[in-house]
Amino acid sequence: MGRTGGTGGTGGTGGAGGGGAGGTVSLSASVLNAGASAVNTAGGAGGSIGGNGRLLLASDASGGTPGHIGGATVSSFSGPLGSNPFVAPPPAIGPAVPTAVQTPYIPNLQGGASPYGLLSGVTALSADFSAIEASKPADALGAIIREHIGPIGYADNFGGYDALLYVNLTGKALLDPTLGADPNGGGGYDQALSTLGTAAIAAGSGPTLLDALAGYAVFETLVPTGTDYIDAGALGVLPIDNLALADGGVAYLDTSAPAPVPEPATLSVMGAALAALLAIRRRRANRRRHPGSKPPG
Repeated sequence: MGRTGGTGGTGGTGGAGGGGAGGTVSLSASVLNAGASAVNTAGGAGGSIGGNGRLLLASDASGGTPGHIGGATVSSFSGPLGSNPFVAPPPAIGPAVPTAVQTPYIPNLQGGASPYGLLSGVTALSADFSAIEASKPADALGAIIREHIGPIGYADNFGGYDALLYVNLTGKALLDPTLGADPNGGGGYDQALSTLGTAAIAAGSGPTLLDALAGYAVFETLVPTGTDYIDAGALGVLPIDNLALADGGVAYLDTSAPAPVPEPATLSVMGAALAALLAIRRRRANRRRHPGSKPPG
């Protein structure tokens, strides 16, 4: 019978484990505000270094990305959009229903982010509107302003969109305010102002009609960049209808009508009447200078 062998020696130390792969970080908002943050999705160390991860950035406005990004493959996308009833949809083809225009959410509106609504902490008395106030007509009650960058607190650079503001220039409420932008023109697209907000969106309750725009209040929505035709109004003011308003443009809502311009036919009649009146005056003058003489036949 053979003998049992001796105990084997201690095995060598195992090799270092491989590092884990970096993960994926996703940041999505209409306006990102992550400049003070750092993102690192580098792979872990080890016998073999893990692969780097990804950083997915979705935003509708420029800037606001993380201040430091390490070990990440960055991919950028458009941010969330919502239906905007204040921009006329493109004409439908055939029996199809027109598709609502989608625009970015504006953060910090009263009630929360929404494609449209009332500004919070900004009024017609804010410094942004001092030039509008200084140049307004005496009978102006409101103003429609189009600008690429909105007022302080809402000065986000939305690529491909402009801010469209409805400003109450008085301390009294404007009743039945309306606003609309139509890239195709035609007029008559003014829609009753309304608000939405994140709470209403989450609850699925839909927009709330604004039957009055409070004194000095400011309403904002976003419209695609380019010249749109604007419709706007309120009770007791002359409506704005099919007005071409480009970036930097201002249109006032006032209570007095411009002086009517006579049509060509009216001008012809007026000219004939003036000529006849001048002829009569010449005849009377001739009679005074030559008493008893007959005027030329």
